[in-house]
Amino acid sequence: MSVEEAIEILERKTTIPNDGESFDTINEAFDMAIKALKHMDDFGKIRAEVESKEMVETTSEREFYNMALHDVLQIIDKYTKE
Repeated sequence: MSVEEAIEILERKTTIPNDGESFDTINEAFDMAIKALKHMDDFGKIRAEVESKEMVETTSEREFYNMALHDVLQIIDKYTKE
């Protein structure tokens, strides 16, 4: 199920399936929403950790951005592993 489909189901604010849906479809949308909410705290932790990184003087701007991107991806991976 796509995020857009899950949002559409949740915005209806009902557990009654539409035509072509089942209760399993509704449950999947709820499960996706619960999983997203459980990770909300992680976003704050990720932001705090990224902001705490010190700028390192490098030989080029491109090198700096590559290092920063690498650091950010490592931090995100740390919080999103299940």
